[in-house]
Amino acid sequence: MIAPLVSASGGCLSVLPGMVVMGVGMGLSMPPVTKAITSSLPANKQGVASALNDVTHEFGTALGVALLEAVFGTGYSAAIMPQLAGVPPELATIAARGIATALELANEGGIHAEILRQTAKDAFVSGWVQAMWAGVVVMGLLFAFVAIRGPKASTLTKETPNET
Repeated sequence: MIAPLVSASGGCLSVLPGMVVMGVGMGLSMPPVTKAITSSLPANKQGVASALNDVTHEFGTALGVALLEAVFGTGYSAAIMPQLAGVPPELATIAARGIATALELANEGGIHAEILRQTAKDAFVSGWVQAMWAGVVVMGLLFAFVAIRGPKASTLTKETPNET
């Protein structure tokens, strides 16, 4: 939700608030999740619980990065192509491959250098904002799923021994 604050001219500082919020969110959510996973099994199975925690973390990270990169790449390409109408088609096609190639083309100079540079930066921010909103939607859906279908309140009483 902080994504609209990001701009191509804002530099790294425009990304900082979002990164801080994301870091705080991960810092507050990961320890309870780890505790829930590891405490779900008895002491003699803690190695299995720890491995399960690691696997879910790695799998979730890989899946999340793949999803966000796909949204980002699509957003970048969709944002850059219409803005390069006055640029020769072969240059526009190369620039649409990614910001690195667009900036490399711009650094070579030529009459289209500045439009390539600025358009690539703006398209990068556009793709990034779209990826962040996709992340918000996915997290919202996961939150709703857990809130609706997740574990109910604990039914432990003094008579019920806890295996942790």
